[in-house]
Amino acid sequence: SISSWVREKQWYQRRVRGTNRAAVLLQRDSPVISFLEQTLGKYISEVIVSEFKASKKDPEFQFYDQTETKLFSYNVKPAVFDLFLAIAVFVYLGAVYLFVKSVPVMMTYAYQLRKLKSS
Repeated sequence: SISSWVREKQWYQRRVRGTNRAAVLLQRDSPVISFLEQTLGKYISEVIVSEFKASKKDPEFQFYDQTETKLFSYNVKPAVFDLFLAIAVFVYLGAVYLFVKSVPVMMTYAYQLRKLKSS
């Protein structure tokens, strides 16, 4: 029912919110791991918690040891650049389109010139 779901959510929030969930800092007896194991145990018949460590030679993933980092933001190019680039692409594609459309006219003109030279 909805009320039991709300109670479980509130319990989860109280229990897990204060716990650090960084993968490096989690240990086998962590409240997060035990909560996930209990919750999954309600809905799945077989729950197995297994530990694994990255290979020293060729790790498939990398854990970062910093839990707090700084965010740097930079000024980016203005939208006017995108507008000019879009206009340049449009002009280029328009020129290619007009060239392709004028090929039959140029071929007719070249054929007529060739016919005049041969006669």
